Amino acid sequence: MSKPNRAHFYKQPNRKCQYATPEEEQQARQAVVEEQFKIVHSLFPEVNSIPHMDTLARVLEKISVEEIEQIIGETVKKLIHNKKFQRMVADGSYVIAVDGTQKWATDWEFSPEALHKTYGGRTKYQVYVLEAALVGPKGVVIPLMSEFCENPPDAGEQTKQDCEIKAFYRLAQRLKSLFPKQHLMITADGLYPTGPVMGLCRNNHWDFMIVLPSEIKLSDLQREAKAIRDLEHGQRLNYTWGDRNQDFSWANGIKYTWKDTNGNYLFLCRPAVE
Repeated sequence: MSKPNRAHFYKQPNRKCQYATPEEEQQARQAVVEEQFKIVHSLFPEVNSIPHMDTLARVLEKISVEEIEQIIGETVKKLIHNKKFQRMVADGSYVIAVDGTQKWATDWEFSPEALHKTYGGRTKYQVYVLEAALVGPKGVVIPLMSEFCENPPDAGEQTKQDCEIKAFYRLAQRLKSLFPKQHLMITADGLYPTGPVMGLCRNNHWDFMIVLPSEIKLSDLQREAKAIRDLEHGQRLNYTWGDRNQDFSWANGIKYTWKDTNGNYLFLCRPAVE
């Protein structure tokens, strides 16, 4: 069976706005184009025009998802090289946020590659994607690439399913290929504080900030981090963001060894939000 086009995972029912007259519809479309051009031109003053949305729609119908992703990656790489994203550099590195998300779930097996879970005799099939994005100040997010979690088409019932961590190893290889010499900082959630993940980041010469969600993972290191934090009262920060007040604390210089990978790491505790 041939591999399905991933684009069909995201097809949604057509949603059209209602306008009183064709002229009103045309005016609304033109307003959207003008607003989009203002945003693009503010970021890239050398851009003097953008394609009409109908033209863009026709192009997207003919181009593959993989080609779009390649264009995005190469464009971001060129902009970084031309120093267009200097304001997004943090401590000498570009910050790459990695996170997995379920895009879709259904009761029917839409593809042999789909992940599936069974609860109470009922099986759910899902589209799960790990995504990497370049992030910056004030909520700026620029998508870079996606890695689907998917099983081999001929996987049997006893075959271990694909998962987010396995997808991260594949995505990390693609990131390194796209940015072979670029200084990157990987940020990830509480699924990732493991020796293999940190070892991979160190081998790629990447910095990283990984959430420690509870006492379950790396508990000895967490206890040491809290002890150092309590002794070093200057290692705290209170930050107000919008209507939220956040308390951060951290500990430096903790030795962690996994196999032949050694290093001193910075541990950030989860902020308390009021």
